[in-house]
Amino acid sequence: MPDISKKPIIVHPGDIVQITDPAHKWFPALVVISEPRSWGAQGFVFVVKNDAKAGEAYIRLMNGCFERCGTCVMVSPDMDRDRRNSMESAAALAAEAGR
Repeated sequence: MPDISKKPIIVHPGDIVQITDPAHKWFPALVVISEPRSWGAQGFVFVVKNDAKAGEAYIRLMNGCFERCGTCVMVSPDMDRDRRNSMESAAALAAEAGR
């Protein structure tokens, strides 16, 4: 069960998180964040079949069941744009809140 008493972790598209909830069926997978949400984040893992990328499997992660552990070095142009926009929005919100 996710520990929802924990302060939500700020993540952005392209961040890498690890599922930390042992009860989660994908524990302890590493997930690339595609979309931060108020309740947590949506992300994906790459699916490999016969030594080739077969696609992505998407997952929604609730706050309290993951920890940020890094950032992708290479991302698509769309994800790079989304990441920059997300970081600018977070900085603006923090400035408004006086942080």
